Amino acid sequence: MFPDFLDNKLQFMCGGGETGSLVRNYNWKETSLGDPHEWPECIRTAVSICLNSAFPNSVYCGDEFNLIYNDGYIQIAGNNHPDILGMPRYRAWPESWKQTQVLFEQVISSRSAVNAVDELFLLNRYGFIEQAYFNYTLSPIIDAAGKVCGIFNSLLETTDRVLAERRAVLLKQFKSGSAKFDKLDSAFEGVLEPLQRERRDIPFAALYETDKHGGFRLKQVTGELITETDKLESALPEIIACRKPLFLKLENNNVFLVPLTQGESQVMGVFVAGLNSQIYFDDNYRLFLENIGFLINTTISYSSGLEKDRIISDQIKYSEDQFQFAVDAAGLATWDFKAGSQLFTGNRRLYTWFGYPEGNGITLHQALSRIAAADRPGVEKALNDALKFETGGYYRIEYYILNPAHPEPRLVRTTGRALFNDKNEVTRFSGTLQDITAERNTLLVLEETNNRLQIALEAGSLGSYELEPKTGKMLCTAQFLANLGRPADDSFAYKDLISQILPDYHQLVSDTIQKAIAKNQIYEIEYAVRWPDGTLHWIEAYGKPQYDDKGDILKIVGVTQDVTEHISDRKELERAYEQARLSREAAQFGTFDHDLVNSRMEWDERCRQMFGITHKRPLNMEKDLIGGIHEDDRERMTGLIKHTLDQEKSNGDYDAEYRTIGAEDGKTRWIRAKGKVFFNEYGVPLRFIGAVLDITAQKENEIRKNDFISMVSHELKTPLTSLKAHVQVLNRKARIHNDNYTSASLDKVELQIGKMSTMINSFLSVDRLESGQIHLDKSEFLLNDLILQQIEEASIIVSSHRLFFEPSIPVKVYADFEKLGQVLTNLISNAVKYSPQGGVITIQCGLNAGQAFVRVSDTGIGISKRDIGHLFDRFYRVEGNYTKQISGFGIGLYLAAEIVRRHDGKIWVESEKGLGSTFSFSIPQSAP
Repeated sequence: MFPDFLDNKLQFMCGGGETGSLVRNYNWKETSLGDPHEWPECIRTAVSICLNSAFPNSVYCGDEFNLIYNDGYIQIAGNNHPDILGMPRYRAWPESWKQTQVLFEQVISSRSAVNAVDELFLLNRYGFIEQAYFNYTLSPIIDAAGKVCGIFNSLLETTDRVLAERRAVLLKQFKSGSAKFDKLDSAFEGVLEPLQRERRDIPFAALYETDKHGGFRLKQVTGELITETDKLESALPEIIACRKPLFLKLENNNVFLVPLTQGESQVMGVFVAGLNSQIYFDDNYRLFLENIGFLINTTISYSSGLEKDRIISDQIKYSEDQFQFAVDAAGLATWDFKAGSQLFTGNRRLYTWFGYPEGNGITLHQALSRIAAADRPGVEKALNDALKFETGGYYRIEYYILNPAHPEPRLVRTTGRALFNDKNEVTRFSGTLQDITAERNTLLVLEETNNRLQIALEAGSLGSYELEPKTGKMLCTAQFLANLGRPADDSFAYKDLISQILPDYHQLVSDTIQKAIAKNQIYEIEYAVRWPDGTLHWIEAYGKPQYDDKGDILKIVGVTQDVTEHISDRKELERAYEQARLSREAAQFGTFDHDLVNSRMEWDERCRQMFGITHKRPLNMEKDLIGGIHEDDRERMTGLIKHTLDQEKSNGDYDAEYRTIGAEDGKTRWIRAKGKVFFNEYGVPLRFIGAVLDITAQKENEIRKNDFISMVSHELKTPLTSLKAHVQVLNRKARIHNDNYTSASLDKVELQIGKMSTMINSFLSVDRLESGQIHLDKSEFLLNDLILQQIEEASIIVSSHRLFFEPSIPVKVYADFEKLGQVLTNLISNAVKYSPQGGVITIQCGLNAGQAFVRVSDTGIGISKRDIGHLFDRFYRVEGNYTKQISGFGIGLYLAAEIVRRHDGKIWVESEKGLGSTFSFSIPQSAP
């Protein structure tokens, strides 16, 4: 016995459902195959593919061709399942061994596959020898040394279809002869003629005629009449009386009797059909015999006189419907071929498949033109052979139909037979077409599925086990043992597993298993184990209880996996989350997370505090966020949030300062918020997350500082103005008296006074900017003119550098001429201050995507990447040996940036240390 998943060498037996379990538990050592551990790799692969296929497959291997099959084969095996599993082929199916032995020898000698379509095999599946038809392929299983060590059998039973096609042909022959006889006697003596030629379903038949007094006499016989005629004829009065078909079991034969009626009460005769003992008598067989009886009844009724034409016509119509029903049930197209006119006629399906109008017939040339070129020669040969008497008139071939109105080729199987007269001339040639495209595609898909399944099985690495809870015995695969740090050949029981599980998990494991047993459910559990080498590992286990017929627990089957790495990653992630939480608490950050798709907003406790919220109820963006912002900041923040949710405008970046009014305490707080919006591939915002910081204390200090600077600036401005006037008066007098020394000294004093005035004006501009007192006075002008004016003014006081304006197209803008002039003055002044004497300052302007831009470039000391991100912050100055000699408070670029932003523009810098800098800004070109 080899239990499921004993070790890695038996992984090929995994899966397979019911038969898979039987194969794994079969004692193969007692067969010619021997121990499965020693089976060749080719046999192992074939068995794995067989077991896991959804279609009927079997494998014959070993010296005696022992049989291994899958769940799909169970229906074919019938009552022989599971007894024939593992048997030699000659014992499993002794009734067909001679036929199969020849095929096996052909496969082995040729080392190539053998296949057939609708081949007959005699099988004993249900206690009798049965005719069964199959499409099959026998393929050699070749080992690494090139030896054929087994045969792989893919098969599909076609018995029902073969019988349906064969019976449809016979029904059609009876139907075509229904108006053949003009006398009642000739009908009774000749109506069974089709059964003389076709006896596979009705090996013998008899026709009795009854009289008005209940007597009867034998009129016609086909085949060899049974010897038990007395017992047969003793049943005739009963069937005449009940007027219903009757199944009669005789000692050596079984027969089916069908009464032939006329009108509602008269029985004209009885049709006796001998049953083929090798065909199972089911509803289809019964219906077929009833239809044969009905057609015989119709023929005899027709021949009884023209006065009954109407009744006979209805019966013929009904028989045609019955015949068409049989054809349609089999999904067939029917055809008749007239050899003289070379014309095919048939049912609607025939015309549809070939793509021709219904009713006009299809010439042989037309039909061949719609058959694939590669198949055409074979079809013509098969057709010509069928029209020869010596071939028996049989016609069977497969080919593709290429219908221009149908995009996909249609693979069909056509079956037919030509009938000949006593002069060996064709009297009729008819048959059926079956669409087998889906059948063939299914086989191809099956092959591909088997290949993929094989790859998936080889890639699996789970350890599997079986546990008997009552005894503690365990059957484990090598991978299961490897998950516990044990060798593949280690003996192992449940007590060994418990000894490796850490004590803290013993109760959890026991409770989980007992709960699964009690509720008949799959369990999942994680626990820690100690390997023999002392290392700690984590195991993830799944299990499913199985019970006996009484409902008692039989065993638990399941899988395990070493998830140590996943657990470590998870714990590391948990530590990272905890560190992040502690960092947020230390920095007093609050966090927010807005699900924009589902309109859900999550704030942590700190974030709620900044809006004066203490409850834990769900929050709403309009009510709690927008409604909680100070009314003076609300419009600005609403616009900023809308701007942030536009991917093209903001790229989802969010950075803001605003005031909140506490929802519950009414307290005003200053908040600094930074966040990020995430979008889908279509630019639709999905999620908005970020952090907030209470900067109230910082902001209040800043306000006090600004108030102080504003006050001092205002107090200094008046005396400086008066001082400058006195200096200018003294300077004029010194020049009148040619006092050059005094004049030069006063020039320097006036220069310093000018610097102080500029500094004070900058502080006042900052104050006005932050108090909202700076307004833009926009007009339309050429940006080129503004640049030239600023260069002209700067050239008066800048003699150490050359200012160069690159020629450009006229750039018209709608903006504040004076404020943009301040921006340019600041950028040019900075370029001069941070460039060596004699350097060139280059100014450019132009248009790009509806934006007017200006660039001011220098060849100065450059800016480090660390400083670039802070250049436009208020009071920020770059620290360095060179910059220590340059005066300034770090508010010029801040003012420039604010002016540009108020124009809905952008300002930025590009620089590398030691390679100069380029300051740029852009504003919308068009007027609103």
